[in-house]
Amino acid sequence: MSADARILVDLDLGPAHRSRLTAVSELSYFTYLRLMKALVWPVVTYSCESWTLRKNEETRLEAFEMKGLIKILRVSWTAKETNEWVLNKAGVKRELLDTVKARS
Repeated sequence: MSADARILVDLDLGPAHRSRLTAVSELSYFTYLRLMKALVWPVVTYSCESWTLRKNEETRLEAFEMKGLIKILRVSWTAKETNEWVLNKAGVKRELLDTVKARS
């Protein structure tokens, strides 16, 4: 399996884990963020040491991280909020791409 195909498989596995996280509604969004970093990110970043990141893969990783934050914060797609607004609301910075780059 090529590196491009492996990245796509890992990103496709992530949403299944992410949707299971948001099934419990009594948790705070801070707890959801910690669970996402502990349970979802390892699935996505599996074997990222061997990835060759191009601009397309970087964009997909950033989009994946933002989709997770939007789902955790329960921002409706009709709200048309910017990524910066979502990051400020969550009180975090983009970390997933930096983590992947640090490992490779």
